[in-house]
Amino acid sequence: MPLFGRADGKVIRGLAPVRRMIPYLMKTRNESVVYYEIILDMTRTLPFIEQWNAGHDLKITPFHLIMAACGKMFHARPGLNRFVSGGRIYQRKGCFISFAAKKAFKDDAPLLTVKFELPPGEALADTVRRLHESVGGARTGHITHLYVAPAR
Repeated sequence: MPLFGRADGKVIRGLAPVRRMIPYLMKTRNESVVYYEIILDMTRTLPFIEQWNAGHDLKITPFHLIMAACGKMFHARPGLNRFVSGGRIYQRKGCFISFAAKKAFKDDAPLLTVKFELPPGEALADTVRRLHESVGGARTGHITHLYVAPAR
C-alpha cells in the first residue's frame, strides 16, 4: 500500500467538474443518502426458491437472492461502488456488502455485523454457501472474524 493511499479504494482521476463538486455540496453521509422504496413481484421467485430448497442441502431465502443480485449490480455498474473521503471520490477495490444478523432467533439477541465480499462471476450456489458459513460461523462463535473470503 502506498504511503498516502487507501487500502480500500483508488482515487478517481478525470471526473467531470459536476461530479467533482458533489462532495462539497453534500458534506455528510446523511445529506447524500438516497431512500428508495420498491415493491417486488415475487410470483416467479418464490417457486424458484421452493424448487432450489427441494434439490439442495443449503436452503435459500429471498435475502440470498438479493445479495447475489447486489453483487452482480455492483460489478455491472462500478460507478455505484464509490465513496468519498477527504473531498476525493474513490472507486472501491472490491465489492463488499455489510449486513446485521441476529446471534439467535430471539428479540433480545445481540446483532452481529457481517462484512461479505461478492466477487465477479460467482455462482449462486457459492454465494449461498459462503453466506451460510459467515452467518453460521458468527452465530456459533467458531471464527474470530466475520469475513469469509470467496474461493479464488
